[in-house]
Amino acid sequence: MKKLVISMIAVVSAIIMCFALAGCSKDVKGNTYVFDDIIVEGTIPDEYKDEMDAMIAGMKEGMAGVSYKFNDDGTVTVTWGESGGDTGYYKQDGKKVYIAETKEDLDNVDGEDSNVETYEVDGSKLIATESEGGMTMKMVFKKK
Repeated sequence: MKKLVISMIAVVSAIIMCFALAGCSKDVKGNTYVFDDIIVEGTIPDEYKDEMDAMIAGMKEGMAGVSYKFNDDGTVTVTWGESGGDTGYYKQDGKKVYIAETKEDLDNVDGEDSNVETYEVDGSKLIATESEGGMTMKMVFKKK
């Protein structure tokens, strides 16, 4: 009986792991990501804290309703709430996802005048990260 219980636990654990991994696919193709949060890391001097908190709250309000739909044909549809949307292009290289207005821009991902936004897939999230002056801001989108 003890062997049967241990075997059942192993089978159930394996099934749970399969579902968990399927839900955290790293491929953005065919998926939609919606704005979830803005995370700021680093030390904010006390004299700027209120101003920074207000700015972040405004950014979160402005980003509400923004989504990225990664189409099978290499295009991405960016929806800006009720105000409409734009279509651009994307390519994925491992965990990195590059988004640009034109296909030509995608060829210049690392170029000096790059017009490409870089995101990283982390489980079921798509994250854009910007760092400056000891602070890091992450814009987080979650898979719909």
